[in-house]
Amino acid sequence: LTILLVGRMAANAYIEILWFESVGYSSVFWTRVLWEWGARLIVALLVGVACFFNLRFIARSLGGIKIKRRVGDLVISEQLPQAVVVWSVAIASALIGLWFGASVPGSMGLSVLYLLNAPDWGVTDPFLGQDLMFFVILLPLLRALVTLGLVVFFLIFTLVTAGYAATGALQWGPGRFVVEKRPRTHLGVIIAAFSVMLAAQFWLARFVLLLSG
Repeated sequence: LTILLVGRMAANAYIEILWFESVGYSSVFWTRVLWEWGARLIVALLVGVACFFNLRFIARSLGGIKIKRRVGDLVISEQLPQAVVVWSVAIASALIGLWFGASVPGSMGLSVLYLLNAPDWGVTDPFLGQDLMFFVILLPLLRALVTLGLVVFFLIFTLVTAGYAATGALQWGPGRFVVEKRPRTHLGVIIAAFSVMLAAQFWLARFVLLLSG
């Protein structure tokens, strides 16, 4: 099934290449491919690196993750080797980054290309004083980036919370919720970054309101 799917994608790409070459616009095709897949790769790399450093910080600061196994009537708690933890974190971060990269629409890369090359339209809206190019090109790009940032920070917060809970730095105590200083600071920074993304979304909402009426 994988061979058939990849083969179909390769066949479609090959037909596209032949068509653009036949009309003398092969540079247009490769520019489009570069910016579409470049945006996906950049998002995948940034998300993967962010997840890796956050999870790696947990494993390094707390001495790794301990697992319990039963031997007869004894329950033995042993710590996973650092190499296993690092590779597990790296693989998980890479998969998360690839998943987010694959979810990025190709229009995002093209929007960045348009933004870098499009001049001002010379027509300003009478309410907020923005050139119309802002509403057509820049505003959709900013909204997509802010939405992506909200999803990424929420996912990182969930993963970090689960990691601290697994290492015992975040747990339910006798009648209260126990959070050590390091995870409290770490989670606070992530919540602050999420709040900044949320504030950016509210800031952009006035431009969206002007468009939707």
